Amino acid sequence: MEWKAGTYIFSSPSPAVATYGLNKTAQSGKETYESDVLDLVNRNFYVDQGLMSLPIASESIDLMKRTQETLMKEGNLRLYQIATNNQDAMNAFSQDDIVSHLKDIDLGVSEAPMQRSLGLYWNLQTY
Repeated sequence: MEWKAGTYIFSSPSPAVATYGLNKTAQSGKETYESDVLDLVNRNFYVDQGLMSLPIASESIDLMKRTQETLMKEGNLRLYQIATNNQDAMNAFSQDDIVSHLKDIDLGVSEAPMQRSLGLYWNLQTY
């Protein structure tokens, strides 16, 4: 699953601002939020893009939802532009949160376009 974090204030923050904001948000929540939510933010982001992989789609959905609704919401950040190779995971999120070129794609029927993540291309059909 791939996503981006952005602020409600800045439409395209500089890399330093994005990194600082994410780290500060995670640091401020270390006493309040579960360790897997904090680890997601601390270990799976590069600037404003995050990548994670869990063996079961429901685990990914749960972790993303909890992160969106707790830590990120408190930090006035939004996780969005979600890209995944699992249709159930795509259906679990608002259309506003899905990356635009995947919004109308049924992964079981349509061929998904290549997804660019952290400068690499990801073939959603095979991985």
